[in-house]
Amino acid sequence: MLKYLIKKGYVNVNKVLLENYLALKINETELVVIMKLFEMLKNNQVTVTETQLAKKTSLSVGECAKVLTGLFDRGLISINLEYTKQGKTKESFNLDELINRLNEIFIEEKRANEVIANENIIKDFVSLLEQAFKRSLTNLELDIIVDWVNNGETLADVQKALALAIKAGKMNIRYIDSCLVAIHKKSQETIALDEEKSKILADFYRKIK
Repeated sequence: MLKYLIKKGYVNVNKVLLENYLALKINETELVVIMKLFEMLKNNQVTVTETQLAKKTSLSVGECAKVLTGLFDRGLISINLEYTKQGKTKESFNLDELINRLNEIFIEEKRANEVIANENIIKDFVSLLEQAFKRSLTNLELDIIVDWVNNGETLADVQKALALAIKAGKMNIRYIDSCLVAIHKKSQETIALDEEKSKILADFYRKIK
């Protein structure tokens, strides 16, 4: 997906590289060369020489050669060999592996953000129940809260379930959990009822036309 977005110009690849080059374990000099390679690809220039790169940067031909060799050795850049109609070989470079590694970084960042978000939700649930119970939660209660988060429970629904538990005088997490099940069941029944009403009205209007 990231490769497609870059190819279509929907992603500012220079910005992405600047934000993630440390995670890619490349230095500033390699970063500049990679940016130039992406620029060349964008202009459909798929062959590269040290001399060409030197003209596009402040690096010497020797420095460009060293950088390219290092990137090739680490698999960030690869070379494709193609045969022309005349039977000669033609070299072209691609940055697919580099894009794949960027994509992996994005996935890891997304997972990390999800973990942080889940931790914040857990803290909200714990704070809510500890205030209601006027005590610290047990490990079993914490496990149930983690299950709630994994099941996508919202703070609003937990608050509703807690209110039902308070009203019933059953201040324990198992009862709150059963209230959550009841809330979702009622919601589904309401949806089903609304759909049935819509069907009845549709049938009615169809008959009177």
